[in-house]
Amino acid sequence: MTDTPHPGQDLPAVLPRDRIRLSPAWRSLIGDCFSEPYFLELKRNLVKEIGSGVRVFPPALHWFEAFDRTEPADVRVVIIGQDPYHGPGQAH
Repeated sequence: MTDTPHPGQDLPAVLPRDRIRLSPAWRSLIGDCFSEPYFLELKRNLVKEIGSGVRVFPPALHWFEAFDRTEPADVRVVIIGQDPYHGPGQAH
């Protein structure tokens, strides 16, 4: 892991690339995604929503927690879906 912390949800620039904590193994696999147009648009939308007072779950601190807890070599199955978090404390 890098020493750089995740941004807090209250930061105006949610997910600046240099503040995303990913291990070197994950960065080599998905690091370029953070500068892709689709991701930048997602970031703009999240910044706009959070800036207007919308609460986003889980908080930005936890958006990439799966990558923090698991190295790519340890992944055997990936289930793609949307987590139904809609309130505080539901992600854990």
